Amino acid sequence: MSISSAYLASIIESSDDAIISKTLDGTVTSWNLAAEQIFGYTAAEMIGSPISLILPPDRQGEMQSILEKIKRGERIQHFETVRRKKNGQLVPVSLSISPILGDDGQVVGAAKIARDITERLARASKLREIEERYGDALWASGIGTWRIDPFSGMAARDERACRLLELPAELRECPLGVHFGHLSPDDRDRALRALENAARTGEPYQQDYKVVTPNGVRWVRDRGRLHEGRESGGAVLTGCLTDISEQAGVAQQLVTEHARLRSIVDQLPVGVMVIDLPSRRFALCNPAAERIMGRPIPDDLESELALRSGSLPDGTPYTPNDWPVMRTLLTGATVMNEEIAIRTADGRVKVIDASSGPVLGPGGQTIGVLATYVDITDRKRTAEHYRLMFERSPVPLWVYDEVTLEFLAVNQAAIHDYGFSRAEFLAMTIRDIRPPEDVPILIDRISKLEKGYEKLNWADQPERYWRHQRKDGSLMHVDIRSHSIQFEGHPARLVMSIDVTSKQRLEEQLRQSQKMEAIGQLAGGIAHDFNNLLTVIGGYANLSLMGLADDHPIRPHLAQIASAGDRAAALTHQLLAFGRKQVLQLRVLNINTVVQGMRPLLARLLREDIQLEMKLDPAVCQVEADPHQLEQVLMNLVINASDAMAAGGLVTIESQEVILDEAYVESHLGVKPGRHAMLAVSDTGYGMDAKTQARIFEPFFTTKPAGKGTGLGLSTAFGIVKQSGGHIAVYSEPDVGSTFKVYLPAATALARTADDKPAVTSVGGSETILLVEDDPGVREFAARVLRELGYTVHEAANGEQALRTGRILGDLVDLLVTDVVMPNLGGRQLSEALAPICRKMRVLFMSGYTQNAIVQHGVLDPGLEFLAKPFNSRSLSERIREVLATPIRPRSVLLLDGDAAVTALLRDALEMKGYTVAIAADGADAVARCRQKPVDLLVVDAIAPESEALDQIHLLSHELPHVRLVAIAGNWDDHVRREARRAGAHECLQKPVSLDVFLKTVRDLIG
Repeated sequence: MSISSAYLASIIESSDDAIISKTLDGTVTSWNLAAEQIFGYTAAEMIGSPISLILPPDRQGEMQSILEKIKRGERIQHFETVRRKKNGQLVPVSLSISPILGDDGQVVGAAKIARDITERLARASKLREIEERYGDALWASGIGTWRIDPFSGMAARDERACRLLELPAELRECPLGVHFGHLSPDDRDRALRALENAARTGEPYQQDYKVVTPNGVRWVRDRGRLHEGRESGGAVLTGCLTDISEQAGVAQQLVTEHARLRSIVDQLPVGVMVIDLPSRRFALCNPAAERIMGRPIPDDLESELALRSGSLPDGTPYTPNDWPVMRTLLTGATVMNEEIAIRTADGRVKVIDASSGPVLGPGGQTIGVLATYVDITDRKRTAEHYRLMFERSPVPLWVYDEVTLEFLAVNQAAIHDYGFSRAEFLAMTIRDIRPPEDVPILIDRISKLEKGYEKLNWADQPERYWRHQRKDGSLMHVDIRSHSIQFEGHPARLVMSIDVTSKQRLEEQLRQSQKMEAIGQLAGGIAHDFNNLLTVIGGYANLSLMGLADDHPIRPHLAQIASAGDRAAALTHQLLAFGRKQVLQLRVLNINTVVQGMRPLLARLLREDIQLEMKLDPAVCQVEADPHQLEQVLMNLVINASDAMAAGGLVTIESQEVILDEAYVESHLGVKPGRHAMLAVSDTGYGMDAKTQARIFEPFFTTKPAGKGTGLGLSTAFGIVKQSGGHIAVYSEPDVGSTFKVYLPAATALARTADDKPAVTSVGGSETILLVEDDPGVREFAARVLRELGYTVHEAANGEQALRTGRILGDLVDLLVTDVVMPNLGGRQLSEALAPICRKMRVLFMSGYTQNAIVQHGVLDPGLEFLAKPFNSRSLSERIREVLATPIRPRSVLLLDGDAAVTALLRDALEMKGYTVAIAADGADAVARCRQKPVDLLVVDAIAPESEALDQIHLLSHELPHVRLVAIAGNWDDHVRREARRAGAHECLQKPVSLDVFLKTVRDLIG
């Protein structure tokens, strides 16, 4: 510390006045020894603490007002107020406060000097007491006396008067002119006139004036009256002189202070009126009072009250005697903060806060009334706005007392969601809406808040999620946000409660769904790889068996290999079912028919100690499903039920038509609302707890002993149901039993009910086949089988190689047999690229699992043929023959042109070349037709109004990428061409269109 700083600190510490500094938020930064002595707090206790510690509760608002002035750079001088000591006693102080400026000239804090004025006030009080008690005696006594003879014009003074006037003794008697010669020229004439008036009228004489003495100017009070003179026999004036210099100074200060206070009152935003009690006239009325009342204020109270019209907030009218000022006037009582609605002269309605209290005289008697008025119209309007926001919020809101935890206010949403009435809420604490086991956690949380360990705001609150209990006892999970507020004088918290019960349930379902999806992807991938291996293993095993005599010694071994391959294929089939990767052959069917057809088989599956009961609703709706897969689901569920009843029991199979509403859908992820057929399988077995139910559909999860099950039964059922667009749910309790419910959506359209493929009469042939497979083992096996059957086979290891071969062979290719998933160029893209080149080509896709290119949402795309891996020589040869026996579908063209003549011309030309032609009415119709039936080429007029084309058809480029698009237009400007390309146009033709050019374009695109 520098010498000057040390010197300054020494001065501060030695001061008898408390010297304090603080920041703009009221935090104390310095506290000298005098402050410790005056307030009782040590510097260690106060530095870093809020200055509000020494503020009485009724003076808390002073600090904010003072800080606002300091922030504006204002100084506060000799402000007398009251502060509180550490022991709770109040101490009167005089405050002088100045702003502290930082290096940049900005206000950064405040320096305050507090002087204890207890003794001064006591002395002043004592002086007033003496003055009141001895006022008459002091009035009669004089410091110096004088006598004036009006007739002789001589004046005489006593010694005390000469001393007061600092006159020599020889001037004790002097002419009247000399007597008044020591008066200030400003006062001389006035004093002479007053004296002459007293001599003439005999009235008492009193004058205050200034006298000029050798040592300066003094104020004296000159009092006298006319008496009969003993010596002269005539009337003389006698009186006394009192030195009032000090009083005159005080009086001047009072005048100045009065003017200052009046200026302050006049500038207050609060209306202030002071009524003199005897006269009932206004002694003071500031401009704010007239502004609030909206008119000038009369001179007397009765006239003012006659102009007032007011009412309570509930509409009760106000009489003149109801006003706080009159109640104080009549009873002497203080009336605080009464809200009154008034109507101003211009018709506006205001709400004012009116208060009044008595003005007491020196003896404690009421000498007047002080009335104050605050315009709270905007505040009430704002408060009402926030009240309505609070009350009408769709989210539950409440306010609770931070000390007692009692509810102070609740909104309608809280009443609705929690089931308690408003009165019930306000009689409760926040503990009462928690489950009993959660209350200790709540108390611990509140304790941390009270200790200041955590400062919370709306956005950053840990542990926001709680369980709350409704009136009916049900629990809900809520996201709690809160904020500290002051509510009707209480330290409180405003709380927002967001019900996240459904959200958390859906999030958990989503996590479970994602987990099952991930497992399904893994299962499908594994199955795909195994199917390639099993195709080779099983295929060559069967080929070997075909070439061996029945008594060959290695035939049994090969038979075991083939059998193991079949069992492995069945397992991968189950994995594909769970992963929703298998191909479903959908039919419109009645689930009752499927159940009844399986009754004999199910009866044989169940042990003798298990009964089978069926309750089938004859009115159940039809569904679209694969009957064989539905049989698999039913069988797996019945087997699972049987295994759950070691001691026997009852298996019940039920069917029913149900409506899944929005409420059910909201709580079950991925379920669609509407009509469903419900198939339920119930047992009376040992049941499952919640932990087991959460994993019951996971592949390889089983509660059975080792070697007693694969854990794929329920997961297979789960996958089949999901792939069929349905939903499966389990309801179970330990020692009660379980019910599995399968929900399948009602059929909306008829599906194929029978295959329309021609019967296979031969398994061999002489056609040319392009075989594409990236797995060498599968490719070699399939090629060998096909060549042995008489086919000409061209092999390709990938899509690019197959494309090159296809371009060479052209129309010689009768059948493309291709794997679906291959690097760079997949099977679907390959078939589309070869279609214009190999115009007689049919296509057979094969895969260990299917993607959306082959099976969209589990349904085989119309017109696409599929062979699932693993396959053997028989299934391969039969499938090849079926596809080759299917007639080649003519290429389909869809026309959309607003000109009927152009449309007819193009249709006739296309039909003459063997194309199937359809005509769309507009863009939406074109999109719908492409989705309903196979379309190879779409021809669109790019600027015809019917097309709206390019906006709607743009969707097809992503949804149906195999559909080719030709755009035609009479005027190809940059905008039209750009829009056509954006819609996915492969070619753009200029009208009028040359038929040769048009047909060549069609042939190049689709063959």
